[in-house]
Amino acid sequence: MTDTASPVLRDFFYLDIDRVRSLVAQLREGMPEAVERQTVHHGRGGLKLVEYAYERTQTETRSVHHYIFSLLEEILKKASRLELIDNSFDDAKWNASHLRDGLILLVEGYIRLVDFQKLIEAVEALPNILKVAQQMEKVTLRKRLQAGDVTQAQYKSAVNGQGEVAMDKRDFRGVVDIVRQMYADTLRIKVFPFPEKRDHYLTGVLTAEYLQQPRANLWLTGGVESRSKWWAMGIINQLTTEHNAPAAGGATLEDFLESLFLSFSEVSKVTTSTAFPAVSFTPLAIYRKL
Repeated sequence: MTDTASPVLRDFFYLDIDRVRSLVAQLREGMPEAVERQTVHHGRGGLKLVEYAYERTQTETRSVHHYIFSLLEEILKKASRLELIDNSFDDAKWNASHLRDGLILLVEGYIRLVDFQKLIEAVEALPNILKVAQQMEKVTLRKRLQAGDVTQAQYKSAVNGQGEVAMDKRDFRGVVDIVRQMYADTLRIKVFPFPEKRDHYLTGVLTAEYLQQPRANLWLTGGVESRSKWWAMGIINQLTTEHNAPAAGGATLEDFLESLFLSFSEVSKVTTSTAFPAVSFTPLAIYRKL
């Protein structure tokens, strides 16, 4: 258990509890019985033993999830299965062979959030925002005209110029549709462990289901890029981006569909591939220490 003399307080804004629970379950042999089972009250029915670490229950809360994560972090550290990247990390270890596929990391660094849903909403609202801005500018011009600060010709020229930059929602529909189809309801995160090396970072996708705070709060807490260091635990992904052609001799239709799939996967590289020294990872938890 965590040292009670100096408990670690975490303010979570992301926790993939399903992956965390799976890892805890696989490490069960290394867990003492005292932390495997939790005793809870269920009204007059008395006591019921629930293995919170391995099963979902109808009554469990986020505080239980956070406790399960603290167990996972402790177990991984004791088993020397957690790579810590903080100020003490040796830069020479930031290479593809050391940061191997499947390595579990705990990284301290500055975070950048890109909420694609917010981007879609902003783009969709842009024509209306511009229309309101133009109306306000027109009112200001009319007052200046009445005050004699501008001539009638200058006023008409400015008003006509507004019409030339008028935008319609249809102008952005293509961009919005592309972003919505490619990124759906996701947030992209980057973690920068070394402020002086901006090309050395971890990048991954957060699923909205596992957010621990309302999306609006994330911007208030972390902003687009945090001013203070946060912590991220995740699993490195080193997936190949090279594809071999389908082996000859298989079913013709299936081979054709496989080739078609590989062609489409080339397009997906534009949005999903990560070039070293940047590293792709699957986030398990994002939090700041209090």
